[in-house]
Amino acid sequence: MYETRSNRLRQESFEKETGGDLTQVELTDSVAMSDVQSRNCQTLIEALRKLSAEDSRKVRVVQLRHFCGYSIEETAELLNISEATVELDWRLARLRREIYS
Repeated sequence: MYETRSNRLRQESFEKETGGDLTQVELTDSVAMSDVQSRNCQTLIEALRKLSAEDSRKVRVVQLRHFCGYSIEETAELLNISEATVELDWRLARLRREIYS
């Protein structure tokens, strides 16, 4: 009985706030990746896997720059390396991704 009353009050409150109009949206439609996005993601993951076998520092640079959005300066500070090294690692990692794809 308590649940029925609280659900009814919640519904009434919702209708007052929104006018009761709802539009149903399929979650899969709003978050689905396109084929191109999916291929790009898979290519990046594969390139990072191959790069990790060669140089784990470059992988960390890519992770911080690409996924976390850190600047060159911030990445250098976090990894305790020079900004020039970050720039070089970033360029080489991007080049390798192009070669692997």
